Amino acid sequence: MGERRQILFVINPISGGKSKTSFKKQVLDVLDMQKFDPTFQETSYANHAYEIGLRAVKEKYDAVIAVGGDGTINELGFCFSGKWYPFRDCSGRFG
Repeated sequence: MGERRQILFVINPISGGKSKTSFKKQVLDVLDMQKFDPTFQETSYANHAYEIGLRAVKEKYDAVIAVGGDGTINELGFCFSGKWYPFRDCSGRFG
């Protein structure tokens, strides 16, 4: 079997007024752990998602998934501007 793909979930715990406490468990319940190696990182302050995104590029994650609102998505989007990078928004789909 090949190497597991590194996925970074960037979670804004206060966006949208919905709790994200069960998000990690929901992902781990359905994610094929033989194929994927997930990392979960919560944002703590303004522009934190941007900093996390820069680290994701530097550390060569295979994909980044935003779990937050427009601010989280915008901050991450700036990190990937001009680069091809798998990026997905799943805001509002968990809670």
